[in-house]
Amino acid sequence: MKKDEIRKIFYQKRLLVGEFQRKKLTKNILLELKKYTLNNKYISIYLPIKKNNEIDTYPIIELIEKMGGKIVVPKSNFENCTMIQCLYNKGEDLKLNRFGIPELSNAQSIKNEEVDLVIIPLLAFDQAGQRVGYGKGFYDRFLKDCRVDSVKIGLSDFPPVEDIDDIQASDIALDLCITPTKIYRFKR
Repeated sequence: MKKDEIRKIFYQKRLLVGEFQRKKLTKNILLELKKYTLNNKYISIYLPIKKNNEIDTYPIIELIEKMGGKIVVPKSNFENCTMIQCLYNKGEDLKLNRFGIPELSNAQSIKNEEVDLVIIPLLAFDQAGQRVGYGKGFYDRFLKDCRVDSVKIGLSDFPPVEDIDDIQASDIALDLCITPTKIYRFKR
């Protein structure tokens, strides 16, 4: 299947995910993340778009903070489809941008090369670790500027599709993807 078709199908499927499924997914993600050494590391994590029924990352942020990790969250530039990473502290003012994405108003940014682990939103992924997002390439542009050893983790409500037919050279694959029932690891 092509990305546009996958995007439409999985966006609709995600809107149907119920609260019970969401809580189960969060619990499984937290268990998997506890295996990583998160202290003194910069961890980029998206803040969920509620209207799109994205996976709730706030419990993950709490875990990372308890483990001593440093949270950074993206702030989007829609003029050039890029994003910067901003240091996040609990209780800071978040404002919804025009697409409903929670973002920090005034925050200190860090260099992309400083990010050790990235938790990435997605609509779907395939068995090779390629992902389908909303289609603007924000994360691919960001990930190309991260270190090669930065761990890339996707969060998905669903198992992988077999293949994404229209992968491009600029698409950056995941290292692993966490679903409610299984952790998928991809060889690099």
